[in-house]
Amino acid sequence: MTQKDAHRFAFAILFLYPISICPATVIPDPTDPNRYLNPVREFTDNMLKYGWDPYGSKRTPFFVKGLNFHSHERIKWILPNLASQQNMFCTLGGLTRITGDMNFRQAEMEAIGYAFDREPTL
Repeated sequence: MTQKDAHRFAFAILFLYPISICPATVIPDPTDPNRYLNPVREFTDNMLKYGWDPYGSKRTPFFVKGLNFHSHERIKWILPNLASQQNMFCTLGGLTRITGDMNFRQAEMEAIGYAFDREPTL
C-alpha cells in the first residue's frame, strides 16, 4: 500500500466511521422538552436492570463496561473498577437531581460504598 493509498484509506475511515456509529431510526420530536433526557433515562434504566457486574456468581453493585443493546448481554473480558465508573456516577447523580428519583442515587452510593468497604489496608 502506497502512502497515498494509506491517506485515502484513513480519510475514508474518518469520514465513514461517524456515520456508521449510531444511525438514528427514530427522530425525536424537536418540541419534546425531554428529547435529550428520555434516551439517557432509558440507557440508565437498562444499566440498572441488566448492567450489574457479576463477580463470579455474586452480583456486585459495580456496573459493566459494556452491554449489548439488543440482547443485554454483558461484555465479559473487561473488569470494572471504581475509576471507570465515574461517567456512570455523574449520570446517576444528574438524573437524581433532574427527576427526583432516589433510586439512581442509591445505585451510585451502593457502588461507591462497595468499593471503599473492600479497599485494601496499607
